[in-house]
Amino acid sequence: MAIFRAEIVFDNMKGKYYVEMFYPENATRPFVTSDSIYESEEEAQNDVILKIGLVYENSKR
Repeated sequence: MAIFRAEIVFDNMKGKYYVEMFYPENATRPFVTSDSIYESEEEAQNDVILKIGLVYENSKR
């Protein structure tokens, strides 16, 4: 069961992707949005996974 969702969106003005995070997963507006810094959807997805992993690892300390 998902408790949040991440959507990767293309910024036509900048020609790059950004990430919107929604919580709870059925929210209509994101609670946080990244800058348009990603060259590809894959790069954005990998960065989201990396950052979630870092937060999890740091919380175990």
